[in-house]
Amino acid sequence: MTVDGVTTDMAGELGRTVGLESRYASVHHLPVIEPESGAAVGAYMWGNAILSRVRILSSRTIALPVPADEDLVEPDGSGRELAGVRYRDVEPGMREGRCALACTIDDGSGPVNVLSTHLTYIGSSQRRRQAEAIAESVTTFDGPLVLLGDLNASIHAGELAPLRESLTDAFLAIGVAPVDERRISCGDAAIDHVLVRGLTPVSCRVATEAADASDHWPLVAVLDNNLYHQYAVLARIYDWSKRGAQQLPVLIPQELTPGTITVESTGSASSGGKSYEGLRVTTSDLEILLLLDSNHKLMRLEVPSAKVAVVRE
Repeated sequence: MTVDGVTTDMAGELGRTVGLESRYASVHHLPVIEPESGAAVGAYMWGNAILSRVRILSSRTIALPVPADEDLVEPDGSGRELAGVRYRDVEPGMREGRCALACTIDDGSGPVNVLSTHLTYIGSSQRRRQAEAIAESVTTFDGPLVLLGDLNASIHAGELAPLRESLTDAFLAIGVAPVDERRISCGDAAIDHVLVRGLTPVSCRVATEAADASDHWPLVAVLDNNLYHQYAVLARIYDWSKRGAQQLPVLIPQELTPGTITVESTGSASSGGKSYEGLRVTTSDLEILLLLDSNHKLMRLEVPSAKVAVVRE
């Protein structure tokens, strides 16, 4: 709320401007201070938003833990900033209330849970407790799930271990290592992440073309929730009488753009003691191996770069 009493809904206004549904969550508010007088002239809420081009079925706020007065910002002797200092002796902003916004969306192919969050920038122990709270909340959601946001730590940091145990890092799934410079999203740090469950990352990148619209660059990820079925169709339309490499036109539904893939028979293959007919599918940045039975029915799908395999039961 501004000094003249006008309430501004930034997430809502942005959503209306670009034609997206929006939700906002916050568990914390701050005063707006007039620089000249130091007087409080308004207030604003600090939280997370989700904007979606598909229908949002439901949403809720998940409050994250806040440290107690006697908790240490960092362990004494750790060598980290504010090591041995208690939260009662630091600025209030260093333990401000943080949250995650959880929305369930549906594009017509089934519901997907999307969580947006922003973990604390100071205190690795506080950050771990927040990660633990989110990891616990994730278990309450059924079906595919995406967690995204500024986690204020690299993906291989110890405090993010609770999230790595139950979710898949989208960058790692497409073969981008934790120390790869392509992850850098804020200054020289790689602290913004997309983590998934029940979805297959097809691509993930930092959108540096956003320039200086923020102190962070956005991440853009393409996730597939119907991967197996689509490749089963490819196996059926491949011309087995000709074999060899065949280029097929495709449509990327998430981006509504046309593309081309190459499909090629690899001959006999085996896995788990069983014999299959192999089919290799390649794009400009991805290779997928399809293992088929004698009737060319898809039985196993492998993504070597991500070390992922999907097996028909």
